[in-house]
Amino acid sequence: GLEDVDTRAITVQRTFADFDEYWDIVRHGPSVVSTLAALAPDEQARLITRLHAQMREHAHEHAVVDAAGRLTYQARAHAIRGRVPRVRGAVIEAAGHDATA
Repeated sequence: GLEDVDTRAITVQRTFADFDEYWDIVRHGPSVVSTLAALAPDEQARLITRLHAQMREHAHEHAVVDAAGRLTYQARAHAIRGRVPRVRGAVIEAAGHDATA
């Protein structure tokens, strides 16, 4: 196992002028492009309409739309850091070189 393990959450948020600005950026993202390409045009339109409605109604857990129509989206990543313990007298093989710890 690791020693001196440290974890923390990294939360970021970004505000878009409106849903259209948000969608213009999101729809070109690598995780969305292939999914959208597989949908028929009418299915894409229904998806966009439903997502826009959810955000306007504050039903989306990561986004809030204010009275002016600005959309603020929040995301979180988790960072983990730890140290591999040293073992005295053990032979460590790294990058093709042998070394004694």
